[in-house]
Amino acid sequence: MRAGDAAQPAKDAILRAVLSTRRRGGDPCWRFVLLAAFWPGLKAIYWKKIRWDKDREALWQHTLVTFLFVVEGIDVARRPRAIARKIVSETARQLHRLYQSEWRRKERVQSLGFGVVTQDLWPKFMPISVDTFAWGV
Repeated sequence: MRAGDAAQPAKDAILRAVLSTRRRGGDPCWRFVLLAAFWPGLKAIYWKKIRWDKDREALWQHTLVTFLFVVEGIDVARRPRAIARKIVSETARQLHRLYQSEWRRKERVQSLGFGVVTQDLWPKFMPISVDTFAWGV
């Protein structure tokens, strides 16, 4: 993904095929392929935004989850060129929007005099066990 503009058409063709196949098939293994391909870009985003969150692991998790949301939402039919650049820049933009909303929420809470309220940026989900789906079996 780091090659220059000379490799751009080849990158776009490969990404278009991977994203189209991933969208049609729904196989989660494509997420790992995309994570491996975009790892350097995700690390670059992480290191540029390292001061946004004191909890480095939380920042990395938010970066990965934001990347996966961007990959799920990208429409390769509407974006014929520079797909890799679009994914990386959109991940950075969405991550900024996520943290910006958290910063604004904290400012509102502090301005009301409630002190600091800590809350994870992503909602907690109920853990699912095998027994959850064992309906009268």
